[in-house]
Amino acid sequence: MTIGDDYYLSTGIFRGPVFSGIIPENFSQRMDSSFGKIIKINKKKEASIYALGFRNPQGLFKINNSEIIFGTDHSSNGGDRINLINKNNNYAWPCISYGKLYRAYSKNWQEDVKKGVYPVIKKINKDVIYPTLKELEDYCDENNIYTDPIYAFSRGKVGISQGIHYDNNYFKEFKDNIIVATLAGRSLFRFILNDKKDRIISSEQIYIGNRIRDLEVTNDGKLVALTDNGFLIYIEDNNKKLSDWRAK
Repeated sequence: MTIGDDYYLSTGIFRGPVFSGIIPENFSQRMDSSFGKIIKINKKKEASIYALGFRNPQGLFKINNSEIIFGTDHSSNGGDRINLINKNNNYAWPCISYGKLYRAYSKNWQEDVKKGVYPVIKKINKDVIYPTLKELEDYCDENNIYTDPIYAFSRGKVGISQGIHYDNNYFKEFKDNIIVATLAGRSLFRFILNDKKDRIISSEQIYIGNRIRDLEVTNDGKLVALTDNGFLIYIEDNNKKLSDWRAK
């Protein structure tokens, strides 16, 4: 994504769902690692960490003709996020999650913890939904200021992916909304923002029936969705008035 002469890209931690990606290396919270970050590259090709605290970012997009940036991120099981991205903010992974652990442990998890495969987390067992900051004290500082997402899904099997700011008149009801695609959810989600573009007022699910990896807007305002199996879905308004069907 670009703003002016600057490029922005996102990186994840590249780990699977065991412990929901909570790892001993704790890359997302370390400023000496580029994993779990949003990186800014200026026109001099100088790279810097713009924001931190991400697990598996899927999309990065902006409000058209502005410097307002949104990012989507896979969290733990449920709790996928839409973040309003601001410079130097910490978006809290793995310290705070609105979901639950995918798996708290494996059959030999205690031995694996000793080997350093899994992190040492106090009181982890099958009844833990998600560790608290106290239980993650070896990885997270409870005195840090963490930034909440502007929206977090409370359901599992969403798999948030790319988003867009819709700024066209073709779908009039969508004007100035953000639209986010999903993988496991097989849907688009439309979000209405407040005037300052820093809060979501309401949302609508639009079921498509395919895992959607990417989303674009054509010049005339129609939507094009790229599916995981390589198809393009062309979305247009089928709500035509009677006058549109009259022979000319």
